[in-house]
Amino acid sequence: MSMRQRKFIGFALCAITLFFGALSVYGQERYAVIVAGNPHDTSNCEQFWAVTSGIYDVLVNRYGYTSENIYFLFYDRGDCHHVDDPRVDMIATKQNIRPIFEEDLLQVRSPATLFCFFVGLGNATLSNSLFETGNAFLQDYLMATMKEGLPACFTEQTYVFTQPHSGRFAKTLRGAGTVVITSSLMEEGNNRDLSPFAQLFRDGLDHAAGADTNDDDRVSIGEAYLYAQQGVAEWSEGRAAEHPQIDDNGDGVSSYGIPSSTGDGTIALDRYLQ
Repeated sequence: MSMRQRKFIGFALCAITLFFGALSVYGQERYAVIVAGNPHDTSNCEQFWAVTSGIYDVLVNRYGYTSENIYFLFYDRGDCHHVDDPRVDMIATKQNIRPIFEEDLLQVRSPATLFCFFVGLGNATLSNSLFETGNAFLQDYLMATMKEGLPACFTEQTYVFTQPHSGRFAKTLRGAGTVVITSSLMEEGNNRDLSPFAQLFRDGLDHAAGADTNDDDRVSIGEAYLYAQQGVAEWSEGRAAEHPQIDDNGDGVSSYGIPSSTGDGTIALDRYLQ
C-alpha cells in the first residue's frame, strides 16, 4: 500500500471517529515532539538539555502526558553525554524527525492534540527560517509540508520554535486550530547570545510566579507565551531587541504580544495542555 493510500485511509478513519466520537480535549490522546538541535558547544548543550528535559518532565509530571506519546530527540556530539538518558528516544537529526510526522503520527486514528517544542540554533535565508538539527537544517517550508500531511484527527496543534531567526515558521505553519509561536522575527537573533525564551516558556507552563495572569490556577499556551515574551523584553535591555511572535488566527501574519487589533492570541489564551 502506498503512502498516499495509507494517508487517505487514515483521513477517512479520522473523519469517522471525529464525527461519532467525543470532541472534548479531555477525551483526546495527547502527543508531543521535543527536539534539541546541534548545540555546537558544551554550554549550549547543557542549556538545551535543561530546557528540553525540563519540558519533558513538565508534560509528564504536571500535565499527565504518557512517555509513549512523547517523541524526545536530542543531539549531543559528546559535549554533555545525555543521549543515553532513558527519556531520549533518538538523536535529533533531520532523518529522524521526518518519519515522526510522515509515518508515525499518520497512524493516529482518534481525536488528538499535538504539542511541538524546538530548541536550538537557527538561521535564515532571504525567504525562509531554518532550524539546525544535528546534521542539516530543517526548513520552515518542509515543516509546513509535514504538518499539512497530518491526519484530521489532530484537531489542536501547537508549535513553539525557540531558535534565533525563527519568525518565518509562524507564516508557513499557519492554519485553522494551529497556534505557532516563535522566539523572534525571521531577521532577529544571535546564535552567540541566545535569548532565554525557551527557558521562560518552560517555566511559564510549570506555573512560574506571574504566569497565571487570570488566577484560574491554570496556565494556557497564551499565558506561557506572554510570560516568556515579557521576560525576553527585560533580558533585551542593552542588547539587540528580539520580538517573540504568535499566530493563531490562521492568516500567517504574526503578532508581538497579544494585541486585540489582530485577533492573534485568542485561541492560545484558551488552549491548555491538560
